[in-house]
Amino acid sequence: MQRVFSKSLIRPSLVVSLSALMGLAVVEAGYVRPSVEKGLFCNEMLTLDVGQRREVASILAALVRNFPGSKADDNGVRARAVAIALRLDPTNRDAITANGMFARGLPLTKVEGMGSFTELTGDLNDLVTYLTSDSATQEDRKLGHYLQDIGWRVDPNGAAGRSYQVLLDAGNGVDWDGIVDAAVDDENAEGSSEGDDAKYGGFEDDAGLVVEQKESPQEVLPEKKSEPEDLRADGSRLLLPKAEVSTMVSAPGRGFMPEVTTLTVQKNTREWKWVTGKRKEGDDKKNKRGKARQEWVSVPRDQGMRMGFAKGHNFSKSFCKRTERALRELQKTYKGWPKGLVVEAEAKYYGKVSGSLGALAALVGVDSMISGVKLAPDVAYVGSFDEGNGKLIHHTEVPTVLLRLDEKDLDSVRRLVVPQDGEQLYVDILASANPEMALRMEVMGASGVRHATRLGSEELEESEARAVAEFAKVQALDMRFRDLLSNRSVLEKLQEVVDLCPSHLSARALLTAAQMQPYGRVTLPRDRSVAVMVELLRPFGHMVEYELDAIRASAAEAEAVLLKERLSVVRRKLDRGMSPVVTLAVDFSEAFEKFTSRKNRSSTMAQQTFEQAEAFYKELQKEIQTRGGTLR
Repeated sequence: MQRVFSKSLIRPSLVVSLSALMGLAVVEAGYVRPSVEKGLFCNEMLTLDVGQRREVASILAALVRNFPGSKADDNGVRARAVAIALRLDPTNRDAITANGMFARGLPLTKVEGMGSFTELTGDLNDLVTYLTSDSATQEDRKLGHYLQDIGWRVDPNGAAGRSYQVLLDAGNGVDWDGIVDAAVDDENAEGSSEGDDAKYGGFEDDAGLVVEQKESPQEVLPEKKSEPEDLRADGSRLLLPKAEVSTMVSAPGRGFMPEVTTLTVQKNTREWKWVTGKRKEGDDKKNKRGKARQEWVSVPRDQGMRMGFAKGHNFSKSFCKRTERALRELQKTYKGWPKGLVVEAEAKYYGKVSGSLGALAALVGVDSMISGVKLAPDVAYVGSFDEGNGKLIHHTEVPTVLLRLDEKDLDSVRRLVVPQDGEQLYVDILASANPEMALRMEVMGASGVRHATRLGSEELEESEARAVAEFAKVQALDMRFRDLLSNRSVLEKLQEVVDLCPSHLSARALLTAAQMQPYGRVTLPRDRSVAVMVELLRPFGHMVEYELDAIRASAAEAEAVLLKERLSVVRRKLDRGMSPVVTLAVDFSEAFEKFTSRKNRSSTMAQQTFEQAEAFYKELQKEIQTRGGTLR
């Protein structure tokens, strides 16, 4: 996902067919192609991510293509809108097509699925308000002022128009010289001829490609490109970069299998490593350094359980000691369970840092021995299991998992079962920071291991099966995300899902996200805003506290980038009293990213940068503590 700036920016729109495009009036002469060579702002420094920039570009293209006779139907507005659109997204097909149509005087076609004139100008006003706020970055403000100018020309009485009029009165309007006024249209340039136009009979896109026009303009429109790399097949956007995460996540249940792999724990005097699979001959003679005798601890094959840990990661000694004790207890406690049930746990760490996850987290489901229950192949569990009373444990890290799950972790997952103890926090996180995940899969809260087993079984109870079926209808809708959350029928369907299955956290999260649209009108209460910020910042406590040489620079840098993306998503949905915390978090992420991007992290400059990041994190801890939260 997962909207930061207006409800149209939650994620890019789904691919829309161009086969139904309608022909409009012929454009009047006089349009001059804008120049996109001059640097207006730096895309990489904007808080808008790639998908959001693409969405803004499409909004600008629709504004000048869809409404003949409006104030947007002006060559000056068109050139400015196209200039910004192509700067934000140089490959945006809507903007490229608009530029070619305007320049050639071809009949216009609409950008489908973009809403009314009032809705688009409202989105533009909302975006300008965000980009020119006190907390906005310098590059955000640059973009905001250009959009203010466009908004002023299109709707002088709108929020953007009124705010830009104040700038004009103070003599601070933006400078379009070299962008619009100095642009050269190919038709008016020296060397062009009527014969050339007759030869091609089409228009050029911004890559200099000539699209041949044989009969009508509608037939030569470039087709929509195949879905970009950051779109999934169902149209949902990938917000999370590929990065290692400090969490444990169970892989999809595999049902009953005839054989189970043994987990082996390798120990030596210098380091502890998890290794999977069979022990190779000679492994116990020496380790990589050629020193220290190795000791082996294994979970017997007949225990009916497999845990696959990532190879090659170093763990703290205390973690390994706890785990060794837990493994021995497993041999005793689970001895009488049926053979063949497979439960996998994936562990990923920042180098030596294990955090406070504890031994054998994510063993949810090992008590699904309930008289031959068969787990569905598309179900995963996140949490841990208390063998004493059969309850799911609400680990402090489990909510953070929902913010950091990667596509490769949940590629085949359709149902994700979590402990119900923290259900309100899960709903808040999904609604404010990752609603796309709530729509893509069904996050469900379990009150105990038996409940979790039932939610993960192939044969659900009648009401739960109906809830899953009704939610699948919402998932199958070919609608833009913003339209989905504003559609009364969809909201009624989501409420029906909640009534059938109160533990369906995805449906509840989407209902909450709908109340937050457009952004800023409904915000999370103070205490729940604090909880969401704690989950965003929690992983960095490990990195600040422990020796960073044990953390791969690429992984740590990716985490800093991910934090910036999440902050840009949730900042408008938090209580206003959280503004100082968000500002500090942005400062921390920037300082930490600077440190991790340095090749020599032992240099004086690198250490100073890290100390700056560490100071920001300590300030964050204080700010959150004053608001009743705890950040460790």
